[in-house]
Formats: sequence, structure tokens, C-alpha cells
Amino acid sequence: EYGFQEHVYLVSPTTLMAYITAIKAIYLNAQRSANMAQIQTELKKLALEFERFTKRYTTVSNDYERTHENMRQLMITAEKLNKRFAAIANVELQEGDHERETMEETKR
Repeated sequence: EYGFQEHVYLVSPTTLMAYITAIKAIYLNAQRSANMAQIQTELKKLALEFERFTKRYTTVSNDYERTHENMRQLMITAEKLNKRFAAIANVELQEGDHERETMEETKR
């Protein structure tokens, strides 16, 4: 009875290892329980940071997509302008050829 009150347990050599394993498991669980509140607090902080990261990533992604679309539209406009310039240049060449032909005919 005195040993039990003092938390002293008598064991045989065959059960000693089982008792040591049980005591070790109890000790580890006690340490984990003591740190669990701190771990949960840190996980909550990490979750908030991840939410903030997700929002910022979404914003950057949307900005990138909008910029990509604007660049595509600019390219379409640039191609149209190039075609117009080419058409104008072609008309000038044709008019220039016509004027040369007219001048050559006049000379004859």
C-alpha cells in the first residue's frame, strides 16, 4: 500500500519492458498535450497567412490575364494598322506607276 501511494510499482523482469513502454507512451502524450495549444495557435496563424497568399495570388493572376488580353488586342490593332499602311503604300505605288505611264505616253 505504501508503494502504491508513492507511485512505486513492483514488476517482474518479464513485465518490466511492457511497463516501460506504457510509461514512455504516457509521457510522450503528456508532452504533446502540453504543446497542442501552441501548435493549434500556430496553425491558425499559418491558415490566415495562406488565405492572404491565396487572395494576392488571385489578384496577380487576374491582372496577368487582363494584361494578356490587352496585349492580344493591341497586337490585333497593330496588324490592322500595318495592313492599312501596306494598302496605302500599294496605292501610292500604283498611282506612281500610272503617272509614269502617262508621262511616258506624253513624251512619245
